[in-house]
Amino acid sequence: MKGLGRRARKRLLFLGLAWLTVVGVIASPVALGHVSTLPQPDIIQQESHLAQSLDPVSRLSQGKIDYDRGRFADAVRVWQEAEQVYQQAGDRINQAISLNYLSLAYQHLGQWEQAKESIEESLTILPTPTDPALLAQVLNTKGSLQLATGQSEVALHTWKAAETAYSQADDAIGVLGCQINQAQALQSLGMFRRSQQVLERVQQALTLQPDSLIKATGLRSLGMVWQAIGELDDAQNVLNQSLAIAQTLNSPADISAAFLNLGNVARSLGDRDAAINYYHNAAKTATAPLNQLEAQLNQFKLLIHQQQFNQAQDLFTPIQHNLSQLSPSRYAIYAQVNWAESLIELLDNPAGYSPELITSQDIAQLLAKTIAQAKALNDIRAESLALAVNQLFCSIKPLPALP
Repeated sequence: MKGLGRRARKRLLFLGLAWLTVVGVIASPVALGHVSTLPQPDIIQQESHLAQSLDPVSRLSQGKIDYDRGRFADAVRVWQEAEQVYQQAGDRINQAISLNYLSLAYQHLGQWEQAKESIEESLTILPTPTDPALLAQVLNTKGSLQLATGQSEVALHTWKAAETAYSQADDAIGVLGCQINQAQALQSLGMFRRSQQVLERVQQALTLQPDSLIKATGLRSLGMVWQAIGELDDAQNVLNQSLAIAQTLNSPADISAAFLNLGNVARSLGDRDAAINYYHNAAKTATAPLNQLEAQLNQFKLLIHQQQFNQAQDLFTPIQHNLSQLSPSRYAIYAQVNWAESLIELLDNPAGYSPELITSQDIAQLLAKTIAQAKALNDIRAESLALAVNQLFCSIKPLPALP
């Protein structure tokens, strides 16, 4: 069987060369080749059922579509099929790529043993010598797994090895991404000063890079890490740099993402009014319904906290419309849980509650639907989150627990 060409393999390998973080699941390492934080919602829900008729290259691509949409169990199934075909054909390189992808999906599902087996097998079957870009990506995935499972020191060494491989591949962006990941490992080890020194070097290196969308997303990822370790002024600084580049290059998606993260930083700083304004701008410039929805949900929650109930109610219709456009996925479940949390808070606030807009039965139905979707997706993490919010809801309102 004919394998992927080098250029096509590299395109698939990096899954879009995203400099973005994992969505609140695996310790948020910079995921070179990982997943867009807010993917497009599903348009054709039947796509995954076509996998049986696809060749292995198409299976890899289909798995990426499912992965980006938060349908991790579907991605596992399709990538397993691709891995088996490549194994039977003796194509070790593409088999290793498939196993690398499988580890990423397993990590999102919290299936750590399967994730470990996949990534170890991927490393084992890589031919020697191998493409350093491929080795770097596999090591990057392994580092993510190690950090997620509490092996911070081992993850640090793995990401140093990945940095070396990216350097051999002449991939400056990959090198910087691994350094950001190393800073997070150092931070988890309590080595805060060393972590900060690494991040300061990365920030300087990124500043010297020519303006590009990759630089904009790199600065945005750096800003998110600065925020995570509590360095909010630094986070705000690099996020503003990211925003300026995105505006100069006229990229609405990157502009929206920068506004969203600036809103998160402003919220952490306690400046709720500024955060509301950032979220408003993020929603206004978003190019995809799910991106817009995240900003709207954050804005809605803060408006309730500020007791600006009239402005919050203005968001009811657009939020419900965007929710209705989502096909079942982890991202849809997280959005629905976020919405339910805000509605519960609103329901518990007599000054802002309006039975014409929402009732306790509406919230109960929303949570039941969300839990059912998580079970159908076999997404234990998303199901646990939905069940936790349902438990909160039942403790406030004397309603029977949902299944």
